Amino acid sequence: SFVLSPGEENIKDEVKIQSLTVPKTASNSSYYQKVELAKVKDLPLKTKVEVQGQVSVLPNTFSKNIMYLTGSGIQVYFSKAEWPELALGDLVSLKGTLSESYGEKRILLKDKVDLQVLANESLELPKQIDSSNIGEEFEGYYVQLQGELVEKQSYKLFFLDDQGEFIVYLKQNTGLKSSLYKVGDKLLITGIVTEYNGEYR
Repeated sequence: SFVLSPGEENIKDEVKIQSLTVPKTASNSSYYQKVELAKVKDLPLKTKVEVQGQVSVLPNTFSKNIMYLTGSGIQVYFSKAEWPELALGDLVSLKGTLSESYGEKRILLKDKVDLQVLANESLELPKQIDSSNIGEEFEGYYVQLQGELVEKQSYKLFFLDDQGEFIVYLKQNTGLKSSLYKVGDKLLITGIVTEYNGEYR
């Protein structure tokens, strides 16, 4: 555009031209917001985040595309599955986009370079819970609880503890089968709290 200059040469409006060149902001696709892992799930979907966390489930345990970060845990999904070498307990930094699958929040990785191992550490102990804690508050957490097996439906096992009933789902990649257990068994279970279409397990 131009500045009015009657009787003189037209002058470009420098202010308007400069307004077209803006610095990168949160709305730009390359921006990642550094956030504590505990606060990630409170953000809107499609938020680009940079987080740190400890690896509690390695890729190829539940699926070749999935790993979990512990503490205030969350699933990390990488469609390319080009993971760097990882070990349980590794402290990692990653950049990705907040997403959701079957009701469970997760971080989508785009490229291998978006995941960096910061330190090799021992995996922290699982959080001790009971059936009353299995829900949104502990989704993605690395946990341990006890119960009595009361029913089996293929890979889905139903348990009772003093607080009520809870479900344990045996992911096929783990190699665990329901035939390893019988109704009446009292078992100590260590795993990740997940959500599938509103069902927590």
